[in-house]
Amino acid sequence: MIRSLRRLLAVDPGFQTPHVVTMRLALPEEKYKTGPAVPQFYQNLLERVRTLPGVQAAGAISQLPMGQSYSSGSVFIDDTSIQVAQMHPTLHLPYIETDRRYATLGYFDAMKIPVVRRRVFADSDGADTQFVALLDTDFANRFWPGKDLIGKRIAVDLLPGADPKQMLPRWRTIVGVMQHVSN
Repeated sequence: MIRSLRRLLAVDPGFQTPHVVTMRLALPEEKYKTGPAVPQFYQNLLERVRTLPGVQAAGAISQLPMGQSYSSGSVFIDDTSIQVAQMHPTLHLPYIETDRRYATLGYFDAMKIPVVRRRVFADSDGADTQFVALLDTDFANRFWPGKDLIGKRIAVDLLPGADPKQMLPRWRTIVGVMQHVSN
């Protein structure tokens, strides 16, 4: 048992925890249904937290790593040369079921998750610009081993098309690759 504990303690989770404070927050659904109210709440909260004395970075994520829950779902890949994914029957796109999370500006800095390639989210990435995504090294190496994936696209959600029965991917341009973080 002690050897197992030693091996477990030797695993690099992909982030640093000293001087990191986390909290779980659930907004009341009556006031924050969907639309711009939810992201605006988090943006305002994070701006206020960043002004507190001693705070070096602040961010939010849909599910903390190594927490009690997962956020799995479909990720569509805008690259039909990908052979290891399933092919969606109506969208004719490769996709996989995988863990995925939504993070804000400042999250990767707060958790000290290293950037392996390019960049993290920027102030210029917003609702009025193209949607962007960051991948971890495991996902990047699985689908684009040894290739430059910056500028390629993935989709983690679908939007209604012109035909109400048709759903279309909301594409996100890959702008960076982060070190893998343990779930």
